[in-house]
Amino acid sequence: MNNNQNERQQNICIYGGVFGILISATCLIQLMTYTYYHWIAYMLPTIYVITLFVFLFLALQKLFAPVLMIISTVLSLIALAFVMIGRVYSLILIVHFLYCLTMTIVIYMENIPGLLKYRATLKKQEELAWKDKI
Repeated sequence: MNNNQNERQQNICIYGGVFGILISATCLIQLMTYTYYHWIAYMLPTIYVITLFVFLFLALQKLFAPVLMIISTVLSLIALAFVMIGRVYSLILIVHFLYCLTMTIVIYMENIPGLLKYRATLKKQEELAWKDKI
């Protein structure tokens, strides 16, 4: 694998994950500040906490992060739909959904799942090599 491409994919994961954490935290703070007591008000923060952890896993370049990004995008769409049905419009919630969607597309177009699988395989091979020696 090309080292320049590898570094680019790492930067996409790290910076994309950190920015996603910031957007998710902003959504969470806004929901905790401006929501009223309703069952949706308890469901939405849970969704944004989940997406916050998904972006954390992406920044840490975990193997399961790309699959969780798809799930996070669907959850973000559901949350946005619930908010819009309630006739509440928030720009940050729309930005959060669009960012989740964009990052999911970018991750799969840049073949980051392949990079993460390759790294996991290398790490496992190294652990097996050292297991017999120690």
